[in-house]
Amino acid sequence: MEPIVQKLYQGDSMELVHELLSVYQRNGFAVVNFLYFANAMQFHLFEQRLQNIKDRQYSEALLKGDFLLPDGIALQLWAKRTEKKTTHNLNGTDLTPLFLQYLNDHEKASLYIYSLYDPKIDKGPEWLWKAVEKLHESYPQLKIVFTHQSLYAQRWEQFPRRKLEECVEEDDSHMKVFLHCTGTPFQELWVEENRAFFEKNHLLVMNVGGFIDFVAGFEIRAPKWVVKARILETFWRIATNPRKNLKKFLAMFGIWRILLQKLRLKNS
Repeated sequence: MEPIVQKLYQGDSMELVHELLSVYQRNGFAVVNFLYFANAMQFHLFEQRLQNIKDRQYSEALLKGDFLLPDGIALQLWAKRTEKKTTHNLNGTDLTPLFLQYLNDHEKASLYIYSLYDPKIDKGPEWLWKAVEKLHESYPQLKIVFTHQSLYAQRWEQFPRRKLEECVEEDDSHMKVFLHCTGTPFQELWVEENRAFFEKNHLLVMNVGGFIDFVAGFEIRAPKWVVKARILETFWRIATNPRKNLKKFLAMFGIWRILLQKLRLKNS
């Protein structure tokens, strides 16, 4: 079985919530990653030989996380048909609100948010503040004690660690959730590079990519009938935000390269 597919979480959303809480309470730290099918294609995660160092680093980062969640119907179908592995669709857009609502209702928890803005796709810094307002309205019992955003082109610049540590030191919450919304593969690579820092500060890191964009309204969720039609949601995202999503869609055609590779191995 492919290591990435083997790592995919098999339980449903509520099973995940309880298991995630258990792991965090036991270890005082956890990393949650999501895998979208287009990203698996783009970074050659299902191929016999990873083609470059960035692909290998991304694959290793996903495998080192405590949880790897299947994001989207396409990945479910791939796992089922290629490895006979049944998974649930645990995409960040749906799972993260469910998890935050559970924390709001049952735990004393706080949020730490790191995101990016990018004028090239008409995404300015104001979208983070819109998201923060929405989160305050939706989860009034959760404290938002830290926010930071960087310009996309400067995303590797120094992170304000001291500011984060000061916030953690003053925070008496039972759970400290770091919503990392900087996009794949930067967010996974960056977290692994700074794993010791997050572990030391007892943060539950959720690499949730575009979650903040949906909360703020920068990305618009497809109607339910479009989501139920599965593949139509991909075209919806392209139509509503082509600058951001067209590249992901084109990456999905990598499936033909993998199928051809499997056919060659079978006949060799």
